[in-house]
Amino acid sequence: MEKALDTATLESWYNENNEKYTPFSAEIEKLLSILIDQEGIHCHSIVHRVKTKESYLKKCETKAYSDPAKQVMDLAGVRIIAYTNTDVIKICNIIDREFDVDNGNSIDTATRLDTNKVGYLSVHKIIVLNKERLDLAEYSRFRDLKCEIQVRTMLQHAWAEIEHDRGYKFNGVLPPEIKRRLYLIAGVLEVMDYEFQQIADDIDQHAQSVQEKTKKGDLNIPIDSSSLMAYLQKKITTSHVDATLNNCDDMIIRELNGFGISTLQELDALFTEKILTYLSSEDVDSSYLGILREIMMLTDTQKYFSDAWNQNHWNGITDDDYFILKKYGLDTEHFPDFLLK
Repeated sequence: MEKALDTATLESWYNENNEKYTPFSAEIEKLLSILIDQEGIHCHSIVHRVKTKESYLKKCETKAYSDPAKQVMDLAGVRIIAYTNTDVIKICNIIDREFDVDNGNSIDTATRLDTNKVGYLSVHKIIVLNKERLDLAEYSRFRDLKCEIQVRTMLQHAWAEIEHDRGYKFNGVLPPEIKRRLYLIAGVLEVMDYEFQQIADDIDQHAQSVQEKTKKGDLNIPIDSSSLMAYLQKKITTSHVDATLNNCDDMIIRELNGFGISTLQELDALFTEKILTYLSSEDVDSSYLGILREIMMLTDTQKYFSDAWNQNHWNGITDDDYFILKKYGLDTEHFPDFLLK
């Protein structure tokens, strides 16, 4: 067994090697962001960090390190905070596929808890870059460097912050009755994680059901975010249209409701020959959000501005867009002049 290094030597090693771990952890964060985005997974955050000297030396006090380059696993770190447990699993699968994972030093803290216990939950994977990436010039300088990737949900992260924050009152030795209440919160957060997952699954099933119904021509479906997007993706196929509601789902659905549209069947009735001619033209340069408003304005300008339009939603239009809509039948008499920019 090799002799443990003294504190001065361990500190000297940190000073000599710390700088190369900063770009390494940043590159791992960047790479993970790309890989996760390619899979269509949305995360709350992905951040990198390098362990401070103080934190490193404090850990060294409890570890008999003889070779920090091989034994220090978490000098570089990336933390991924996902929304659901399913996303955590998907992200871990990406990590297993794209990196060389040191399974012997990686942990899933859930496996450490007895079935009748609650507490800190998180997946910690120790990785190095695989040969394919190390053969690339931009990654070759990171050979043999290790990084700890933590993956957890938002609620797991909330508990981790409470449990690990040494400077706050929730940490430390507490009276049994207070400690019990604190761990009851951990149990509640875990239950909430499962409930969020169930809701996410239900939303996915609802979206799938809407897609299947719309494909069959069944449009007697109430308008909500999922049903509206599924319908628009099938109905509007113009390549230069931005296929998004710009995170304004609630806003445009309120406008549609104000216009008297509450089902996909009622919305479909607005797609008259005039509207379809407009949508098939090169004049259309908008998003789903803009197109829905343009359809309502072209259908009944007066009704849109009296019943659906809200100046807090939008309050101006360019001359070019005005004249394009006028070309396709906008009722200029009932279009508010003050909206022209």
